[in-house]
Amino acid sequence: TWDTNFETIEVLHTFEPDDYVLRMSPKLPGLMKWALSYLMSESYTVRFRCQRDFPERGQVSFACVPYDMEKGTVMEEQGSLKAKSGVIMPHDTDPQKSMVVGVERSNLKWVPDWTLSMLADKLLMSMVIGQVEAYMKSPLYAETEAQLAALG
Repeated sequence: TWDTNFETIEVLHTFEPDDYVLRMSPKLPGLMKWALSYLMSESYTVRFRCQRDFPERGQVSFACVPYDMEKGTVMEEQGSLKAKSGVIMPHDTDPQKSMVVGVERSNLKWVPDWTLSMLADKLLMSMVIGQVEAYMKSPLYAETEAQLAALG
């Protein structure tokens, strides 16, 4: 997978380019996996949708929400996962970089404060940077770009 935060990302269904149902299995360090095991599933099924050139040209908006394949509908939450959305935009001064502004909702009411602090301080920023860099190098990115180019 291009996303280093997940062991696997499997496309279960494609509605159209940039609109997928995915099964995602998170990758966590041993201690953190143990600490969060009672809150987290082994895998999550989500609907991931992005809109290119929105809200402005050159930007990409995205939404990722829990999804029930059997019912064919989005869900309010799945384990600790709720929803995330955001915008990916070009960096102001470096064309080799991107900026991500997003919001993520999770059900973490049972997670100890020290665990949340460790997540925020040690993992989140490096995870986002790694995700964007790996995605830009991935076959999925190239395939999606080719599909969009073919659409005109």
